[in-house]
Amino acid sequence: MKTNDFLYHIYVNGSCIKNCLNKEDFDHEMQYIKAFLELTKLEESAKLEYEVVETSRKEFSEASY
Repeated sequence: MKTNDFLYHIYVNGSCIKNCLNKEDFDHEMQYIKAFLELTKLEESAKLEYEVVETSRKEFSEASY
């Protein structure tokens, strides 16, 4: 088990629309969101961004709440 993992957050026009995704889910959601924006002709007006957050599994296991 790795001690460090990465979580991904996806933003459209500065608003978080998906958060705490693993790499596999992130790749799938980005494909879906890009296709949706293209189909609805919003890809030019929408600003699609993402953030990668490194996290330690130890942090989750020690949480008391």
